[in-house]
Amino acid sequence: MGELGAARDFLQHAAALDPKDPCVWLALGSVRYLLGELAESGLAFLRAIRLRPQEARAWLHLAIVHERMGQPGLALMLAGQARELDPADEAVRVTYARLHRLVATRCSFPSQSVEPD
Repeated sequence: MGELGAARDFLQHAAALDPKDPCVWLALGSVRYLLGELAESGLAFLRAIRLRPQEARAWLHLAIVHERMGQPGLALMLAGQARELDPADEAVRVTYARLHRLVATRCSFPSQSVEPD
C-alpha cells in the first residue's frame, strides 16, 4: 500500500470520526492528489471549502486539481477566489498569475496582451 496509501486510509478514518474538521479534509485532499486520485482529491478540497469558505489554500488546491484535470478556466476562477481571500499569499499569487497567462494564451488573438491585476 505504501506510506501515502496508509496516510489516505488514516485520514479517511479521521474524516469519518470528525467530518466537520476542514483540516482533515485539506490533508486528505492533498494525499489523494499525490496519489493521483484527482476526482477524490477535488471532492475533499470542496468539502473543506464548504466547512471553511474563507480558507484560501483550500480554494488554491482545488484550482490546482482542476488545472491538472485539463480545466484551466475553472482553475483560474478558483484561484481568483483564493486571491480575493488572501492576496498576500505568495503561492496564491504565483498560481493565479501562471493560470492567468495560461488561459490568456489559449484565448487571446495574436495582437492582444492580457496581464493579471
